[in-house]
Amino acid sequence: MHPLDKKTIGERLALQALKIAYGQEIIFQGPTPVEINQTEEAIFIEFDAPVTGMGSFEIEGDQVAIPVKAEINERIVKLTGIALEKAEYVRYAWANNPTGILYNEEGLPAAPFRIAL
Repeated sequence: MHPLDKKTIGERLALQALKIAYGQEIIFQGPTPVEINQTEEAIFIEFDAPVTGMGSFEIEGDQVAIPVKAEINERIVKLTGIALEKAEYVRYAWANNPTGILYNEEGLPAAPFRIAL
């Protein structure tokens, strides 16, 4: 892997080293999902920290992925769209070059994920 923006990657690795190797009390990673709930009209994902940005979310079911609308309110992302009742998984940034990234208050991006419902 040879990213063009090596400075950002180096800064993120330095944050991880400060936290893991040196035990500093710092935020070293982006927001992480901690809970997911589904109702008839929406899917709600709670993160461990407030998030901003525009999430690139899809629901996956019957071997088909469908983009859904994401509304962000502090730590909660509400997903709405068609075929929610058929959803088996929620995917975030599940592409080689995703658009619409979520960030925490420190500006660190959320990692891609796939969560079963």
